[in-house]
Amino acid sequence: MTTHEEPSKTALHPWFLYFGDYIRYDSNKNLFASLNFRIGFFLLRNRWDLAATLSEQISGNIDAEGTLLSSAGLASKVYFPIKKINLSPYVGGQAAVSIPEGSNISFSPSGLAGVSWYVGIGSLDLGVYIGQHNSLMIGYTIIPNYRFSK
Repeated sequence: MTTHEEPSKTALHPWFLYFGDYIRYDSNKNLFASLNFRIGFFLLRNRWDLAATLSEQISGNIDAEGTLLSSAGLASKVYFPIKKINLSPYVGGQAAVSIPEGSNISFSPSGLAGVSWYVGIGSLDLGVYIGQHNSLMIGYTIIPNYRFSK
């Protein structure tokens, strides 16, 4: 007699924590830097996620006072796993509320596209944000107690 054990809800919908940053500096001493965090879970394992997002950005010239922009929102991505090589291209979207320093609150939707490479306890992520401000993002997603299944 064999027993079949159902996976736990945590195994079916693993939680993750993402962190990444972006820094751009040019010869005119202009600086743009951002720090990004996401915490969320997979709605469908390896296929679809939902996350709360938080971003802090600073920009300006290093010889003058810079501006600070904070934003919070929701992001969701659909993945297309290539299990043989542990890669998973993705597309998705994000809706965020931005709070510029000394300005009015604004709504900023954006598109997301990129690829996740599953290594260790998570994935190394390379992606683009397309919206009011376009950017290239590099980060790492930690998925506790989870391995990309082959």
